[in-house]
Amino acid sequence: MVKDGVKAILIFAPTYIILLLEIKLHDVDLSIEFEGLTYYLSS
Repeated sequence: MVKDGVKAILIFAPTYIILLLEIKLHDVDLSIEFEGLTYYLSS
């Protein structure tokens, strides 16, 4: 992936990935995001 120019990965799966230091990983838990969205919609 580094050879192909990938610098970051956005992941939606609850999993553990070992990456090189050159690649940044940002994981998003959609259940938490939806919970926050429903909170803001109800207020």
